[in-house]
Amino acid sequence: MLNGLNDYLKNNIIPNNNPNSYMNVYSALQKVINNNEKIIPLLIEYHNETIQDFIIYCYKKLKEEIKNMDIIDLFIKYTDKINFLIYWLTRIFNYLDRINNREKDNKNLLCNSAMEEYKNIFFKKYENKIYKEVNKLIKEDRKNNTEYRPKITKILKTINNLDLIYPKISKEANNIIWIEDENVENETSDYIYGKKWFNYFKDETINFAKDKANNDIHHMSAHEYILSSLEYINKEKERQKEYINPFFYEAINNINYKYFIGNNTTELMKKETGIKYMFNNKLEDELKLAYDLIDLYPDCLDPYYQPNKYKDNENNKDKELYINEPKKLITEAFKDYVIKRGSEISNNKEIIKDPKRCIPELINLNNEMNNIIEKCFKNSKIFHNTKYAAFSIFMSKDFYAKQLSNYTDYCMRAGFRGKTDQQVDKMLDDIIQLFKYLNSKLTYHNESDDKMSNRLIKNSSLSINWEKNFISKLKQEAGLTMVNKKNMMIQDLELNKKELLEYKNTTNKGMPSGIKFNVTFISESAWNINQNVIV
Repeated sequence: MLNGLNDYLKNNIIPNNNPNSYMNVYSALQKVINNNEKIIPLLIEYHNETIQDFIIYCYKKLKEEIKNMDIIDLFIKYTDKINFLIYWLTRIFNYLDRINNREKDNKNLLCNSAMEEYKNIFFKKYENKIYKEVNKLIKEDRKNNTEYRPKITKILKTINNLDLIYPKISKEANNIIWIEDENVENETSDYIYGKKWFNYFKDETINFAKDKANNDIHHMSAHEYILSSLEYINKEKERQKEYINPFFYEAINNINYKYFIGNNTTELMKKETGIKYMFNNKLEDELKLAYDLIDLYPDCLDPYYQPNKYKDNENNKDKELYINEPKKLITEAFKDYVIKRGSEISNNKEIIKDPKRCIPELINLNNEMNNIIEKCFKNSKIFHNTKYAAFSIFMSKDFYAKQLSNYTDYCMRAGFRGKTDQQVDKMLDDIIQLFKYLNSKLTYHNESDDKMSNRLIKNSSLSINWEKNFISKLKQEAGLTMVNKKNMMIQDLELNKKELLEYKNTTNKGMPSGIKFNVTFISESAWNINQNVIV
């Protein structure tokens, strides 16, 4: 019976890969097994020997033809032939597999056996050669010769199949594929063959990325280099999705990040058209792309990785934030730029002496930097803290606290005239933002207390509600103690208003002997009355 089966396979199936012939054998086998299960071990042995003989045959044919043909083409050709045979033989003998495994834990015994035969007889003989040759094709693909991609995909899928824990052969459309048997428990592969290939691939990736990055940084403008690097990294990720095992994604990306970002960010700063040039010439689109590249760099690649505490100036809390070297370089460039722009205002004698001019200039600068952070740097907390540090440097003198107090007083007396509540609220927020940068916050409080006292006594404030709004914002930023005097002044005014209204409701209508008068009672500890004010 086995001799007849062997002859039938050799004459009708193996040469022609005829599915109908396979199904004829399957029907005959099923009848035989149903009548006599004792023949199963012989049939399984026959199944394994048939696959083994055919793989040996394919190996010999490849060896003969390799002198005149490309090894990758031959490897794909004979792997396809072997897979076709395994697929149909497995379909013929899967009935045996089910019966043979009724009392065993092993799954897909026939597929496991076939895969092991393929590894040992065929693949391992040309393993290192295949790894080298497929990496040559990937190198061409990196040079945009995408015609090699189908071959690369097919070879790497074959390598991935070798690492399946419980391989199962199947058919998808017209393609025969290997998959993990879904009927077994999940286990993690050791990726033995994948790691062997990756060792070759890693070396090729390092050499290619190193050479390209080094060549580009010395022959391109900064903007051209950034565009080229982003394009290459994005295409690498496309290649990964198409033919690389996800297990190796991070390692590949880190190689590219190291050479295109980590090794060249300093050079990007130094170049004539580099990041400092982009800041000075307000090239926001180019800065955005520069940060898109730098932001890809992971902290784990920095040899000095160590989380550091920083002050969250928005919430006044300590947090941990680590800035890796490339981000540190671009934030330092940003800090220098903000200080430079602030110094231009400080050094302009005509502007700096007038609070109605210098404070709006500083507000505009702050808003401009916020827009840059949002547009170019993904609204990163790192850059907001850098901006805070920069403003704090050039606004460190008492002079700025006094000018900010003068400007606040001007706004409350005249500057807010004609503004809506929403507009006033925004302007108050801008004042508070500058207040955050002051080193001399106490100076600002003392000065602003004096000025608020004078304008309230003179009744020159445009709106008590705006005064209250400002006190509320200042309290949020500086705390209750710092606005205590301001709150007491408002409370005094409200109490006076209430007392005066009650007095006007008396029998003399608040005009004893026809004399109209106005009295304001104030708390001595809250009000700082200027001697020139007539009470």
